[in-house]
Amino acid sequence: MPAFLFLTLFDVSYNAYISLNAYFPDKENDRDITIEAFKDFVDETSSIVGHLKEEDKDLYRIEKLYRRSNNDAMLIGYNGLSHFSSCETELARRFMGTLGFRDNDNWAFYGEGSTTFADCLMGMRYMLSQYDETPKPYSNIYSYNDKNVFYNPYALPLCFVMDDTAVSLEPSGYGKFSYQNALARSFGYDGDDIYRPVAGVEETQYNLEKNGNTYTVKDKNSEAYIEYSFENQSDDFMFMYFDADGLQDTNIVINGLEKQPYFTSYGWSIRELGYFPVGEKVNVRIYALQDEITLNGYEFCYEDKQAIAAWYEAATQNECKLIKQTSSHLTGTVNAKEQQELVFSFPYDEEWRVYVDGQRAENKMAAAGLLCVDIGKGTHTIELKYVPKGFVIGIPLSVTAFIILLVMLRRRKRIAT
Repeated sequence: MPAFLFLTLFDVSYNAYISLNAYFPDKENDRDITIEAFKDFVDETSSIVGHLKEEDKDLYRIEKLYRRSNNDAMLIGYNGLSHFSSCETELARRFMGTLGFRDNDNWAFYGEGSTTFADCLMGMRYMLSQYDETPKPYSNIYSYNDKNVFYNPYALPLCFVMDDTAVSLEPSGYGKFSYQNALARSFGYDGDDIYRPVAGVEETQYNLEKNGNTYTVKDKNSEAYIEYSFENQSDDFMFMYFDADGLQDTNIVINGLEKQPYFTSYGWSIRELGYFPVGEKVNVRIYALQDEITLNGYEFCYEDKQAIAAWYEAATQNECKLIKQTSSHLTGTVNAKEQQELVFSFPYDEEWRVYVDGQRAENKMAAAGLLCVDIGKGTHTIELKYVPKGFVIGIPLSVTAFIILLVMLRRRKRIAT
């Protein structure tokens, strides 16, 4: 037995040594991938998150514009939007995709292109950034080393009230930005659209033959790109999104400035286009770095900050608050102005048990992905409990198996003596 234990410990230690060296090679010319850099990242981000948790003990989400992996929230211990798991539900990923986040077969994550409305809807109260400015209407409240924390004054609580149109609202038939406008309307908001399309966009192909949504390179020895050009007509910040059938090898250049590749595993989401002086000509080029690319559509939109503020005022007419008891037990209160839908900004799941004033409520789905229940006019207490499938039957089975094991061990001991 001691020899076997020693062999096991040696094997585990050796494998750990090999793994750490494989993932964190000690290269002087690449400090970013050393184990010391990993520790620095964890220490720095943990300090920032710890400071926020100490100052604000409410229930909210935090996100970052920089990342070590798609599971940084789990690593550091904060409520985020990015998540990597082979067990991630298709519903959760698809919902993230409808809001313009990058979604993949195993993960969905927050990126630099998230709109202000998407941040607010998902209760993202604090944004950590490597930059000292943001085009969003957030204030820089805290700095640590070279990182900055921005506060979002329009972040919704993790539960909110929407009208019954939210239950039937589906993303089909909408673009990314028009769907967010439709979601905003489901809060009873009747002001100006938060996102309005850029007018006068012209598309031109260079060294490309267009056939439907397919663009084929004519001369493979020359540059080939699609150019979208328009004259800027607003002081508002602009976002963009391109739709296609699958991953492709392309680059985006905006007024001569090269951006991160698009249609890639990590770079395919709503993107920031930028601020431009009124009257300036804006050129967005998509360079084809392969013989053929497909493009189903494009969206260029302005984001209206005044509309964001007006929407938030309308959305918070009903008072809602959630308190975390455990990771699977939440309590809260809601004061609804009328009969509406109480929506939670986490994915619909049949295993959530929602109680309104002590009575079990029927789980419904809002906005094609979020959990919701009917709520009547007035003040109510809310309780949520998450009970996984098989939990109820699993307990007696586990207890029975344990008892059988004890009986077998006792019987074996009697035979041995």
